[in-house]
Amino acid sequence: MAEHSYRAQFIAYDLAKDLGEDPAACAHMMMVHDMQECLVGDLTPDSPLRPKKPALELSAAHKLAALSGNNEFLDLFLEYEKNETPRARICHDADQLECLIQALEYARQYPRRRAALEDFWPYVEARLTTAPAKVIFAELLKQKEELLASHREETARRPRGKAPAHE
Repeated sequence: MAEHSYRAQFIAYDLAKDLGEDPAACAHMMMVHDMQECLVGDLTPDSPLRPKKPALELSAAHKLAALSGNNEFLDLFLEYEKNETPRARICHDADQLECLIQALEYARQYPRRRAALEDFWPYVEARLTTAPAKVIFAELLKQKEELLASHREETARRPRGKAPAHE
């Protein structure tokens, strides 16, 4: 969670600069966008708790705000969740892009598991709302296609039945 939030802050900062929004405010929102996961956990789409995710996360966000005595964190979380402001839309795009970067890294590290990440790409593409995020998506997609082409070439050159040592 920490690595994701940290990297997403930089992405949000850059997107905000490109769009004429306040980069520091977007980075700040990204700092807290997943804070409730420290109590609830990261509820993936296949989690049995997924239907309860909004209520669980809202409750956790309120608890964390009460513990810290800082309602600004709660306000930022609520703004992010509503996704109605330009800042929130930028941050949602940053969140999705960071997940794609991580998926690309996993695809490089675990070639045999690449197929498990394929469904994620069209899902993210459909959710992106800002033009700069769509440009970054296209670049990441290009990198993914190059990786897949490289893997196909490598596989074609390899003697049949022999896997590389790192897989």
